[in-house]
Amino acid sequence: MPTTPLDPDVADIAPSDSVLTAYDEEHLVTYLRLLDADAKGADWREVACLVLDLDPDYESDRARMAFESHLSRAKWMTAHGYRHLLRRGLKAVLMRNPGLAYTYRDESVNQNPTDLGERFG
Repeated sequence: MPTTPLDPDVADIAPSDSVLTAYDEEHLVTYLRLLDADAKGADWREVACLVLDLDPDYESDRARMAFESHLSRAKWMTAHGYRHLLRRGLKAVLMRNPGLAYTYRDESVNQNPTDLGERFG
């Protein structure tokens, strides 16, 4: 069963489709990291460097556009995209991405990927 890397390369601009894309599934961890950084008020330049692996000093416009579009997509995921995950089967996504269940811990949820899939899938 193929797995998705936990730190995949990012596109210059995140998808803006009204449905979940393969890119979104591959970048779930990236989206979670962006949301965490945003909630903590982290500087976009630091986040672009650490989360998106882009150098804002070298490619300021590209880094800013990538940061803004990926953060926007991450916020879309919290309002709409998660429904697509549930419909398509969170269990399948978690089984392809075993580290994902442990990346964003929620004490109210069992951390076993299979249990998460059964609970939400």
